[in-house]
Amino acid sequence: MTAADLLDAALPLHRAGRLAEALALYRRMLIDDPAHADALHLSAMIAYQTGRTAEALSGLGAALALQPRFPTAYNSLGNVLADLNMPEEALAAYAVAIRQNDRYVEAYGNRATVLQHLGRREEAADSYARALTFDPDNLTARFNYGILQREMGRIAPAANAFYAVVQADPSRSAAWRHLAICLRGLGHPDAEACLRRALEAVPADEELSLELGVLLNGRGDHGEACRILTPAVAAHPGNAKLHFTFGTALQGMGRLREAVAQFRLALDREPTMQGACNNLGVALLELGMTGEAVPVLRRALVLSPDDAVAVNNHGTSLEDRYDPACDFERPARWYRRALRLRPDYGKALVNLAGTHIGMRETIRAEHLCRRAAAADPRSVEAFSNLAGLLLERDDTAGAVRLYRRALALDAGNPTALTGYGLALQILGRIGEAEAAHRRALEIDGNNAEAAGNLGMMIWQYRQDHAAAEPFMNLALSVNPSLGTAHLNRGMMRLTRGDLAGGWEGYRWRFRAKGYVNRRIAAPLWRGEEPGGSRMLVWREQGVGDEILFASCYPALIARAGHVVIECDRRLVPLFARSFPRATVRAESVDAAGRETIHSPDRPPGVDFHVPAGNLPELLRGSLSAFEPQGPWLAADPALVERWRERLAALGPGLRIGIGWRSQLMTAERKAAYVLLEHWGPLFAVPGLVFVNLQ
Repeated sequence: MTAADLLDAALPLHRAGRLAEALALYRRMLIDDPAHADALHLSAMIAYQTGRTAEALSGLGAALALQPRFPTAYNSLGNVLADLNMPEEALAAYAVAIRQNDRYVEAYGNRATVLQHLGRREEAADSYARALTFDPDNLTARFNYGILQREMGRIAPAANAFYAVVQADPSRSAAWRHLAICLRGLGHPDAEACLRRALEAVPADEELSLELGVLLNGRGDHGEACRILTPAVAAHPGNAKLHFTFGTALQGMGRLREAVAQFRLALDREPTMQGACNNLGVALLELGMTGEAVPVLRRALVLSPDDAVAVNNHGTSLEDRYDPACDFERPARWYRRALRLRPDYGKALVNLAGTHIGMRETIRAEHLCRRAAAADPRSVEAFSNLAGLLLERDDTAGAVRLYRRALALDAGNPTALTGYGLALQILGRIGEAEAAHRRALEIDGNNAEAAGNLGMMIWQYRQDHAAAEPFMNLALSVNPSLGTAHLNRGMMRLTRGDLAGGWEGYRWRFRAKGYVNRRIAAPLWRGEEPGGSRMLVWREQGVGDEILFASCYPALIARAGHVVIECDRRLVPLFARSFPRATVRAESVDAAGRETIHSPDRPPGVDFHVPAGNLPELLRGSLSAFEPQGPWLAADPALVERWRERLAALGPGLRIGIGWRSQLMTAERKAAYVLLEHWGPLFAVPGLVFVNLQ
């Protein structure tokens, strides 16, 4: 066979997803002609489709080196770079493709999608418009243009775009859905009323029931969808799509085992129904049956490698929210790919936001949650996650509004309920907060966050250890990596003198609070006898905690050969006076947590390192270790003399220094401080002189 014959035989196989067979033919072409640019290009795309990204980039580079004028390959390169979260590089590749073929519709469309993802909407609109100028019948570009117009709040142009799509291809259900939403916004009648009127005459009609069921599922009215679909499923047991849509409604109601049965019936009747594979895999994941879910989701991806839902769900299967070492970039890559295929896909936007939350990239996460809410105004997850982000940045009122919006959509959503409870706690509405946490646990008795939040609230506001700890234990039995539950249980145990259990929980503070856990090229000190070793001890929290943990420094200095203390630069003079046998310097890490003196691959000149907050556990493992030690900080003698005179001038009485607030006063932190106006009775005690240390 000639190279052309081999290419003609390989392309249909490639399009059908029979990648191994197609690749074998491309390789035969390359044996005969190693410089065959098309074979190199297409082999690279198979490498990319099968997860071998480095090989794909190498193959594309080889193809472009052999044939620099190759717009199709540049477009493919842009797609790969976009999925790798390299948007600027992707845009550059699309730009070359367009320079080489200024009528390249697909490249204009792909460029527009990346620009849209970056929030550069006007540029995206221009790129979609160019694509449609050259190919007015390109329905994908016109659909995506409509999505962009909706995101920009331009409802009438969006409706026109969706109308053009359904006029050209009435089978485009997504376009019908968006058209209906836009028409409702403009005051036009929608499809639902027509479907309901038609079903009045034939309640078990399979096509009408299916269409209305899909519409109801799409807006989250799963109970009504079940009611509509039940007669049709009974009357037409061989209809795979009815089983699938009925299963989707059951899944939306949380009736997961019934949903799994319906999806299996759908696949028995139509084994290649990719949507049933998708939803079955997700239902199995939600049931904790990951081993069964993963092959089902892989099958869905093979059936339709360019389906946004399949791509998104494959990403979900790679994500373990209970794994503290989860590599969020792995699933994120698949979520980005899903969004390149379908920019309005709310679930993928929510999932991608979740990975950024996991990586503590909150600004990016908030942007994605807002996009998700715009794309799917009925997404409880989008509003709930966005509320959580607002709560983190101390916008409690904004968080409460969004939690209420989420609960208006689904009053039984346990995640939104317990999040709402946290917001109510901060506002001091403790009774309502407890009710929200308990309601979340009634709905989902294994909700780790709700159990942990309820336990923390009982301990914090009632000091009832016996009532609080079972909830924290429940949370950790469900999610052993829930840092907040570990930390709160540890703090609770410390308050009752259980140092072993308390310090164990306190180790989770980095994960629970987001403190920077530095990566230093020296072993972590775990309490072994240091002998003559050099020890680096570094700050991890605020100035107040630094001063508290510094009470352990004399004991450490006495045991180690030499101690290097890294502290807040404002404390360097104080610590240098107080611990003259140690080397004291400002912390060698920047605001982003990057090492500025040493790095993970460059030793810092010490034998061990230890965060300051580890020292109490290592040096004070029992209550007897907390013996009186006297002052551990040495003031500047010159300042002591100056202040002695000033304080003497205050007159007779016991002088007491007071501070009543932190520099960082969020709504959550305010609960740990007493308002100055509440100090009145103490100020009235005779014989006391109070000095403002604030």
